Amino acid sequence: MLLFIVVLSGKAFGQSQDTTKQEVKKILFEDKRLLNGVRVGVDIAGIAYGFIANNENFKLENKYEINGDLGIKRWFMTLDLGTAKFTSIDADTIYNNSNYESSGSYYRVGADYRISKSAKSFLFFGGKFGQAFMNEDVQYQIFKIPFNDVIVSNPIKDSYQRPLSPKWIELTPGVKVYIWKNFYMGYTIRLKFLIPSKKYKDYPPMYIPGYGVGNRNSNIGFSFHLMYRIPFGKDPVIPLKGR
Repeated sequence: MLLFIVVLSGKAFGQSQDTTKQEVKKILFEDKRLLNGVRVGVDIAGIAYGFIANNENFKLENKYEINGDLGIKRWFMTLDLGTAKFTSIDADTIYNNSNYESSGSYYRVGADYRISKSAKSFLFFGGKFGQAFMNEDVQYQIFKIPFNDVIVSNPIKDSYQRPLSPKWIELTPGVKVYIWKNFYMGYTIRLKFLIPSKKYKDYPPMYIPGYGVGNRNSNIGFSFHLMYRIPFGKDPVIPLKGR
């Protein structure tokens, strides 16, 4: 009787190990389907940055971004949609006083290539094209410095508004990690390069939604994603060797 129990326990333990190994294989599968799923999610880093980086003079508000990709074998066709608002206040009452606001929406479209063999947790590298549709609102006053209690000239006060649609390209290495039941998390490093435009060459925007500081020809960005994958059909399971 004791021998029978030991044999059954050993068999159950072996089956449990096989099941665990199969689950690992399922997570690390190589998906060869033409269309293998759609992922949708949000960029958490942009929301967090709005809380951490703000101060009395500089504020990044309403920074929201949604992300999506379509899996085509080892490629992912990507689309990002976002919105942002940036304000800056310079309250130096001796020399000048200015208020700046930049707000608008943006999109990025491109493709990522899965470098790793695994189709669930993997490294990728890709490229994007981005464009913002923004409005810039600037109000400023320039004060002259008093000299021996005499004002040399009257203050200059002016304002202007202008719509802009700057464009840029990105190189996007990153990683996506399978968490649980089709949920993923991961990050993307964004190497951004502004496409030159004669329209605002002399007066570049201070801030471009989706790109960052507007007077730089290149920027580095970071996105941290939380995504959910809608698979097309059941994920394949690689059988254990010898089975």
